[in-house]
Amino acid sequence: ATRARRGIDGKLVTFARFPLALALSQFLYCKFQLRRRKRGFPRWSPRTKGPLRGLDEWAAHFPNNSSFSCYDPTDIQFRFVAGSGHARSAGGVPRTASLDRALSFLRRDFFFVGVVELFSESLCALALRATGSAPQHCGCGFDSNSKRTHQKAKRLANVSLDSLEPRRLEALARLVPRDLTLYVAALRRFEEQVAGTDLVCPGKIDALFAKALPYACAGAPRAATERVLRGSARRC
Repeated sequence: ATRARRGIDGKLVTFARFPLALALSQFLYCKFQLRRRKRGFPRWSPRTKGPLRGLDEWAAHFPNNSSFSCYDPTDIQFRFVAGSGHARSAGGVPRTASLDRALSFLRRDFFFVGVVELFSESLCALALRATGSAPQHCGCGFDSNSKRTHQKAKRLANVSLDSLEPRRLEALARLVPRDLTLYVAALRRFEEQVAGTDLVCPGKIDALFAKALPYACAGAPRAATERVLRGSARRC
């Protein structure tokens, strides 16, 4: 949901995703899933073979007015939190929309903030937040695969961030500096929402912070990320 689509009595719910994983997913979707192949989309590269062919050129293409009629990955989560949002362009975001304002919206306007990497746990936490009780199967140790919470898209290449070299990870990180700080803020919010419960196994949230902070604390996002971390035991 975006702020512009909120109903009179509606409540905003969002699930944040690790920005580098989201950017990679968007590239793979645009490359393999689009029914009509857009002219100019970087599907070929002399330096790379396999499913990741074209990733370097795609990442270098942005920011750009053209997104090949597919996802524009540049701070896409920020765009949807800060404005009306548009998946294919940076439109819909007021010029006055700063990262601090987006962080304020996330903290103040959203009824619940989940985490895609803890999708099953987030669904349980949302049920607890909305109804006052979580389903019986929820809790640390339950088999999340026993519940059909999501389906994998067919025909997507079997590629993960773990298969990317550091230079490619850094190229993706350059596309999403504000999203990285927002993700850290979402992790803090989620951690607060599940405090005092056994919905998330110990160490899972810590592992997500450990993955995100090296990028969120580097370069442009660092100052904003440090503000987000104030009051917690975590530091850049």
